Amino acid sequence: NPDYARTLEGVILYNHSAYTLWPEGSEYDEDTKPLCSSVDGKTGIVAATGECIDCSMCKFNQFGSDTDGRGKACKNMRVLYLLRSGEFMPLAINLSPTSISPFREFLNQGFVFRNRATYGSLVEIGLKRQTNPEGKDYSVATFKRLGDFHGDQLAAVRKYALSFREQIRGMNRQRIEAKREQDDG
Repeated sequence: NPDYARTLEGVILYNHSAYTLWPEGSEYDEDTKPLCSSVDGKTGIVAATGECIDCSMCKFNQFGSDTDGRGKACKNMRVLYLLRSGEFMPLAINLSPTSISPFREFLNQGFVFRNRATYGSLVEIGLKRQTNPEGKDYSVATFKRLGDFHGDQLAAVRKYALSFREQIRGMNRQRIEAKREQDDG
């Protein structure tokens, strides 16, 4: 029984980069494994060799490396952890490359310029349809700040968010290490 909603409301507890390099044309094929992936957007692990690479130096993470020469061959995404009211576990939302720029603008306007952490506000996330120059439709995430937390409510959310962030960082480090050990074995 999936839960369908036009928008999602909640608190963004944490967000981080995640990158994946797929064989050309197979990024939507569920049976194809990625050539390389990074759970933190910093250290990529090459599937065939287990080699760890610096994502910032990788040729596939440079603009112009995709087949049409306009974007990146490596799919840069952003993972948001959204805690909704009445739920104990946050949703992990993977933002596509087309939604990263709107998210960055939202962060700057709603949080950075106001010197406020993302967990300090209730937000709404939706989707809008866009069409590329070739006439293909795609979705872009939309973001709206609904209100801010203050006082005891902010302190409680902050405590939970900081603890959650450390857990995710630890899990990502463990995933990288487990992948290294698996490939070494």
